[in-house]
Amino acid sequence: MAGLDISSLFFTEDLLNHLYGELDINTNAPSVQANRGPFAYGCRSPNQITTIVMEGNKHRVLTYNSAQHYYQSERARMMCAPELADKVRRSDQPVTDGWVPDEDYEKHVNEWDRCKVDVAFKANWLKFNQNKDLAYELLLTGNRPMVHEDSYLGGVCWGKSISWPEINRKMLMIIREDLRRRAA
Repeated sequence: MAGLDISSLFFTEDLLNHLYGELDINTNAPSVQANRGPFAYGCRSPNQITTIVMEGNKHRVLTYNSAQHYYQSERARMMCAPELADKVRRSDQPVTDGWVPDEDYEKHVNEWDRCKVDVAFKANWLKFNQNKDLAYELLLTGNRPMVHEDSYLGGVCWGKSISWPEINRKMLMIIREDLRRRAA
C-alpha cells in the first residue's frame, strides 16, 4: 500500500476491505481499543480538523473539534442545508444537532449512503494527518490489531445497515499504515 492520495480516492466498504487486506497486522499481539482516547471518532480538541472551501470567489477556512463534527456537518450539508452544517460544525452535540427533517432525509438518503464511508474515512484521515500528537499515539500502536467495542454503533445508522465498529477499526489501521509510510 503506497501513501494514500485521498483527493483521488472514493472510500467504500470494498476499498477499505481491500486496503485492510494488504496490512501486516500482528494478530498475536494484544489488541488496542479503537474507540477509546485519541482513537475515538468523538475525541475532541480545539480546531482538530481544518478545511478550506470556496464560497463564490472567496476562500473560507472551516474548523472542526472532532472527526464526528466533520462527519455530521458534511451529512447535514448534503442532506439539508449549509446553515445546518455550520451549526453542527460549531455544536457541542454534533450528533443531536445534525438530525435533518424527515423529508430532507428521504430525499437524500441514497446519496448519503453512497458517500458516508468516504466522509468518515476522510474525517479520520484529516484528524490524524493534521495533529502530530494524535498521529504519534496511533503510530505507537505498532501493527497491533485494533478492536472496537461499542454496541451503540452497530446496526442501522442513518440508512442501510453497516457495521461502524468494523469500519472504524479498519479505517484506523489503514490510516496508521499510511502515516507510517509517509514518515519513512
